[in-house]
Amino acid sequence: MKGKTLFYLFCILLVFPSCKKDTPHFTISSEMEKWFVFQKNSYWIYSNDSTLQEDSAFVNNTIYSTQGVAEDGEHKYSFDMISLFYSSKILNHSEIHKGCSQDNTVLYFELSPEQYYLDPYPIAYIEGIEPKNPFSPGCGWQGMEFSFETIGSLKINDSAYKNVIHSNCSKTYQSATQSQNISLQFFFAKNIGLLKFQYLKNDTIKSSWSLKRYSIIQ
Repeated sequence: MKGKTLFYLFCILLVFPSCKKDTPHFTISSEMEKWFVFQKNSYWIYSNDSTLQEDSAFVNNTIYSTQGVAEDGEHKYSFDMISLFYSSKILNHSEIHKGCSQDNTVLYFELSPEQYYLDPYPIAYIEGIEPKNPFSPGCGWQGMEFSFETIGSLKINDSAYKNVIHSNCSKTYQSATQSQNISLQFFFAKNIGLLKFQYLKNDTIKSSWSLKRYSIIQ
């Protein structure tokens, strides 16, 4: 009898672990890192296209972390996150990690000046969606729309860049008296980073910054 009991216990131990549902873990692709991840002491010098004012964007710190199990109302999961912190008039910090209610990896940019603020952080890139496909991020990003396209080449300050990503993140704010659309546009190149940034209000460019020179560490 004792032998049969041990046999049944052994069978239970074999069956129940196989029934356990693993918590999904989302990693960041090496391709995503080639576009958007840079190490401490990397820098970019930008020039305002109207005023010619310059801004130096230095990477103060790059932090790699694994976030604990998250809850978005439907799924529990864990994910890797890479955070970059800048010393700049324009850029504050950026984050790369899994999007809220999708399986896509998302790049977020927090911009320093309040006039560039988009609630919540603006999305600069979403991995795994088709170019020119309007996308309405879910979860905490209701009301925000995102789209991107790939450009064969782009000339900025007498320098030509190839295989550029141009992304647009926008949101419409409605008040009792007016409707206002805020749009942030980003231009990126692989192994270089942010080439150009534009802030638009109701389709009118209010601020535009373009890359002059850079020195990056990946």
